[in-house]
Amino acid sequence: MKKRLLSGLLAAFLIVPALSGCTQPKETVEAATTASQLPTATPQPTEAPTPEPTPTPEPTPSVITIGAIGDIMMMAAQINGAYNKETGTYDFSRSFVGVADQFRSVDLMCGNFECTLAGDAAGYSLKKQDDERVDTFNAPDSIIDTLKDIGFDFLSTGNNHALDRQMPGLLRTLDILDQKGIYHTGTARSNEERDKPLIIDGGGKVTVDGGGKGTVFVIDTKGATLRGMHLKGSGDSHDSDDTCLNVRGDHHVVEGNTIDDCLFGIDLKQANHNVIRENRISSKPFELGVRGDGLRLWYSHHNLIEQNEIVDSRDMVAWYANNNIYRGNIGKRSRYSIHFMFAKDSIVEGNSFYDNAVGVYLMYTERIHLRNNIISHATGATGMGLGFKESSDSEVVDNEIIYCAIGVGSDLSPFEPDTTILFKNNRFAFNGIAIRFTSELGGNILKGNIFEGNLTDVIQMGRGVADKNQWHGNYFADYQGFDRNGDGIGDTPYELYSYADQIWIETPAAQFFKTSPVLELLDFLERLAPFSSPELQLRDPAPRFGKPERTAKS
Repeated sequence: MKKRLLSGLLAAFLIVPALSGCTQPKETVEAATTASQLPTATPQPTEAPTPEPTPTPEPTPSVITIGAIGDIMMMAAQINGAYNKETGTYDFSRSFVGVADQFRSVDLMCGNFECTLAGDAAGYSLKKQDDERVDTFNAPDSIIDTLKDIGFDFLSTGNNHALDRQMPGLLRTLDILDQKGIYHTGTARSNEERDKPLIIDGGGKVTVDGGGKGTVFVIDTKGATLRGMHLKGSGDSHDSDDTCLNVRGDHHVVEGNTIDDCLFGIDLKQANHNVIRENRISSKPFELGVRGDGLRLWYSHHNLIEQNEIVDSRDMVAWYANNNIYRGNIGKRSRYSIHFMFAKDSIVEGNSFYDNAVGVYLMYTERIHLRNNIISHATGATGMGLGFKESSDSEVVDNEIIYCAIGVGSDLSPFEPDTTILFKNNRFAFNGIAIRFTSELGGNILKGNIFEGNLTDVIQMGRGVADKNQWHGNYFADYQGFDRNGDGIGDTPYELYSYADQIWIETPAAQFFKTSPVLELLDFLERLAPFSSPELQLRDPAPRFGKPERTAKS
């Protein structure tokens, strides 16, 4: 089992020390049926009794321990000390007397082989004395026999001494490791060997548990596939970004994994053209603000984030991460389902985000396309379905934004001159405030949207001016006009004014009382006989008369 697992688990990965894994063996349960007849004076056929079901035993996981150490280097003194003059051979076992039993006690033992196996003719480890000391390393082949004897299974050869005996030495090192049955990674004989795809498939039966320390798993190669694993038990340090899975490099596929009890879930740093698909991710059971991010992209571009379920984490965050696609994901009970920071040219489509503090927030972004998402139940004092902060040239099309404290909160967006934000064919329903514009300068285009059941459809806060945005063909459930020619367009414009609403618009702390009997009475009286000048919030010159056929996705 040990070797079988090695071949699929460790070939191109840098493994974090102190990990353990669990596998569930197959259990075969045989049920037997018996039949009997009761003896009677007059024999009569009887039905066989229903056999008692055989209880299925609980599977007992097999615990696999993984050990890892740093540099294994053979200097001249070590090589000379291992030489037997009588036999003319080298025996390195004495170098490991104090630790051999510990190495043998783990199932998978890994180390960094900072040496070469270039053969006797290449000369063993030596020092070059020019302007400074330079050590180069070469060791007898028997060092590998010793390492294998004391329990080593896997060696990394990717280090600054890999070419101490130039390319012939590197190639012979790999040949000797293969001959002696030691798995290795870090160097390769050719580009084809280097780029050979690695597939690690746990089949849903392999657990790697970090034991509450550090980062659990690291992919640092090219074109690997990690599938069907259960990763858990990272440390809880924000300083070291303790994570279940660090992804480095390009063209990886990470799919069908369960990731839980980790501070951060999956962390991509400068990792491009990867697929992150069908993973279930959750954080440690901490307070919301001190959890780690379920999925984080940092300077990572052209990735597909698809059909993942991220729950009970902090954020899915994209920092300086461009040209990514977020499709068909579920995000719930977190802070931000997706938080864009200085990101651009990305697509968010077909996702379901609910029971989060904020659905999607765009900060200092450009050209983000949000299509066919459902964002719901962003409640609480700061609950917001979709937020913009100094963002530009984006589109919000065919989304459902429902049951949120604030459906859309827009602050100084669009920000760049001569840019727009398009809201088209969205449904804003049963929100406290459907859209809140704050200090915006115009440039929003709203057409074909549905507004129904909101306590307030639109408010302008700060220095915003309603007539700088473009409204056309939207449906408002409280429209009181007519459609006498039957063209589906109201005969009169839809205009929304604030009356007593100005009290809580200008004094946000008063928003808590906006549906109170006192404010409702003031609003009623001001509409009858205004004692202040009502402020125009929006004007749609061609409101849709009939409600379009569109319902919330579930």
